Amino acid sequence: MEDTLLYDVFVREWWRYERGRLVPYPGAPRVYLQCGLEYQAARELCEEYNATHEPGPTSIKAEFIEAD
Repeated sequence: MEDTLLYDVFVREWWRYERGRLVPYPGAPRVYLQCGLEYQAARELCEEYNATHEPGPTSIKAEFIEAD
């Protein structure tokens, strides 16, 4: 029997302000929306979140990674 991969969905900022300028923020803290979803559900949640939330100047977006 094959195990189904599960994914965690989170949001984070892609940019941050530093001395009044936007700079990349690759180490931004993650805020988890939901954990343990199958691939299609994780993808749909990200698409829904990103379509209904303005990313703002720091480009806050939903994404997903394979669960631990």
